[in-house]
Amino acid sequence: MTEASEAMDKRLAGVVELRDFLDRAGSLTLADRRALVAQALVLIEQNYVHLPLKVAMHAVNPVQRLLALRLGRQGEASMDPEWRFHAELSQIFHSVRDLHTNYLLPEPFAGRIAYLPYQVEEYYEGQERHYVVARVVAGFAAQGFGPGVRVTHWNGVPIDRTRDGCSPRCPRAAWRCGSPARGTSWPCAPTCSTGPTSTWTAGRGRQPT
Repeated sequence: MTEASEAMDKRLAGVVELRDFLDRAGSLTLADRRALVAQALVLIEQNYVHLPLKVAMHAVNPVQRLLALRLGRQGEASMDPEWRFHAELSQIFHSVRDLHTNYLLPEPFAGRIAYLPYQVEEYYEGQERHYVVARVVAGFAAQGFGPGVRVTHWNGVPIDRTRDGCSPRCPRAAWRCGSPARGTSWPCAPTCSTGPTSTWTAGRGRQPT
């Protein structure tokens, strides 16, 4: 065993597979969920002074989405997994794209990070945006993959389209018209925010020339 693989083993000692974590995380009852939505309605509909402006700017309707979430026909036995409920509530808050109007998850989601063993960063050549593997976790290796590889697709979708699709789930005011601020890096999804949208991912890229 190499020093790099030993380091990787130590990093992964406390790691839980995302699928396993999501299957058993959460204990909210249907009544608990409805109470949370009711409080969210009080906050958004009755106290958020920027609501009319945000609705007009971003063509969103967080109040209607909250009402739909509260009046859903799910029962105790048929309700969605808790992570989906939190993801929907979080996306509603983030739809107004205001850092002052945010939703942070409770335990056991708070403080958890869903991550891949590499980091992708964006850069520009003129006005053209590209993505490149910037670094990988010590001990991680995959044939033909490493720092400098340009990433072109994410889960079979052109990566630009995937990146822009993150906009509705991002609370940062820097996101405008689906276009992110320059110089960002990913993938790393804190579960205290919107959380991950899939339990696995696949990328496609090409070696630098």
